[in-house]
Amino acid sequence: MVGSLAALMGLYVPALFVRAMADRRRQAIINGFPDSLDLMLVCVEAGLGLEAALDRVGREMTMSQPLVAKLLTTATLQLRAGASRETALRRMSETAHVDEISSFSTLLIQSDKLGTSIATTLRVYAAEMREKRRMRAEEKAHKIPVFIVPSSDLNPRL
Repeated sequence: MVGSLAALMGLYVPALFVRAMADRRRQAIINGFPDSLDLMLVCVEAGLGLEAALDRVGREMTMSQPLVAKLLTTATLQLRAGASRETALRRMSETAHVDEISSFSTLLIQSDKLGTSIATTLRVYAAEMREKRRMRAEEKAHKIPVFIVPSSDLNPRL
């Protein structure tokens, strides 16, 4: 009986641990990505190219958002090694496993292929990401009163 219980624990606990770590990593990337987009927008509007902006933002974000910085730095190194912009951005989205990064990569690839301005693309997407972050914060704020209300207020018979 104890052996069966230990086998079940050995089967499920590591999977739960890895899933929790992956969710924490994904959430950290989602929370830090809008800030990196804003920095990228400033760099591109200041005259840097996309590769230089990715490199600069990757170096600047190492202390505040290390996971986002690692993604951007890896993409920059792939570009320097000779990979195409499309390949480097697709690898970045595959590595991150985050929808926002995948959308960002697709958006930049399409912008590059169609010849539209990277600065305009970044400006629109950064505004969208800020709005998403604001909506997530409002959603969390609306949930707070539920946790604050004492259980005696919910059940008057107590």
